Amino acid sequence: MAVRRLAERPTMQLVGLDEDATDASPPVRSAPDRLRDAAAGARSWASQRPAAAVVATLSVLALLTGVVLAGPQWLSRRERAQVLGPAAFVGAVHSLRSAPEVRWRVDVDGAMPPVLVDDVLVVAAGSADARDRRVVGLDAVTGETRWTVPLGTDPVPDTVSCRSTGPLLTCVAGPAPQPDRRDLPQVPDGDAAPGAVWAIDPTDGTVRAQHPGAGWTLATAAVGSDLVVAAYTAGRLTIRRLDPVTGKEVWAADRLLSGSFTPVNGRIRLVAAGDLVMVTRNDSTLLLDAATGQREARGTATLGAEQTTLDPDGTVVRQEYRLLGSAIVARSSLANGMDHPWLFAEGSVLSVDVADGSSDLTFTTNGLGVDGIRAYRAGVDQQVWQTPTRGTRVSVAAAGRVVVRNAGTLAGLDAADGSVAWVRDLGAVSGPALTDGRRVGVLTGGLDDRAVLVALDLEDGRLAWQLPLPPGTSRVVRLGTQLYAVGDHALVALR
Repeated sequence: MAVRRLAERPTMQLVGLDEDATDASPPVRSAPDRLRDAAAGARSWASQRPAAAVVATLSVLALLTGVVLAGPQWLSRRERAQVLGPAAFVGAVHSLRSAPEVRWRVDVDGAMPPVLVDDVLVVAAGSADARDRRVVGLDAVTGETRWTVPLGTDPVPDTVSCRSTGPLLTCVAGPAPQPDRRDLPQVPDGDAAPGAVWAIDPTDGTVRAQHPGAGWTLATAAVGSDLVVAAYTAGRLTIRRLDPVTGKEVWAADRLLSGSFTPVNGRIRLVAAGDLVMVTRNDSTLLLDAATGQREARGTATLGAEQTTLDPDGTVVRQEYRLLGSAIVARSSLANGMDHPWLFAEGSVLSVDVADGSSDLTFTTNGLGVDGIRAYRAGVDQQVWQTPTRGTRVSVAAAGRVVVRNAGTLAGLDAADGSVAWVRDLGAVSGPALTDGRRVGVLTGGLDDRAVLVALDLEDGRLAWQLPLPPGTSRVVRLGTQLYAVGDHALVALR
């Protein structure tokens, strides 16, 4: 049998792979080992070149010091620019994108509304019982006290009211009138000066002037660099325009009050806008020329108004109510000051909390809003649109939306035709609305007796966020472009 021979195979060789080479390389040193080696090298280099080592060390220390010092300053400048910077439009807040947080908190007298002057937030503090009544200037960004002006102790002022008057801050301080059980007018001594007028530099708290007041101060308003004061003296309501620096009267207007009235059961309201000053007591309204103090007569072309209001832009709104069948209907006129009305509209004009100016519509409703809302435009004889949606107030008119409020229900309307885009029932809603141009914020009923700030998307009404107010606060105000929670004894910055 023949023997089968196998073919010879080539000789196999062992070839090293990359993995083998990697395994043969030195192991990777740990970070601490490398750091120790670098430190040893640095010490060796420093021992050989001591002068260069000193220079390098000082340079590194200077760089680190600059970072430590400049970092907080950069953050502070950024926060200050954000807090004091502009919003999307006048009347808007900086942002409602997310729920704000507490930045700082101070004790204040919540009876006096805080006043923002540039970057200084002016508040009243102290109490008559403690005999430490004072006006305090706070840094609006940090809440730190910049200056304090004591208001004296002879007598101790119970009430304080401050206004921004041009470059100065003007405050009126005095005792509060005591109730009269006989319901008779309280007539202070004509020569007595129970209060005082202070002219203060808001930047540093320097008192530029101080003058005695006359009578019980009931309300104040700013007209340019002057202060208009409504005071009750000798049975008369006296309206005076004062120069806070010199204390001189620019003009004075007296009007004998009709009916039974005391400072504790009648409410006086002053509004200064455009060229007018409006004085309101209960259902009585008085319009004065801001320059002369002369009483303005109603124009012959206007309606026989039963109610008059003065908007912040100087628009005078007059509303007449009449009986038509079994219903009470209203008709309104709007005019720039005492000029001829530029618009007549059916219904009562609805106030607008905040608007971006993109819509030139005026909104009206009849009765309690049960007949829906009408929209009018100057120069158009008929209404632009009408919607059956009920509303007694316009919360926001911005970004193509008109948000109307009826009790605790908000409805978002299309500004072009009044069609309903969304409706949200929030229960009880109080105070004016807020907006950043993309969201609307309102204050709703409380959780555990705490009011809640709720933000909704303007476009579709969805809930963006909600925030219970800090303890001890009950309302929210906008000062500049920022939000502050206010209580009887607290002011809280929300950022």
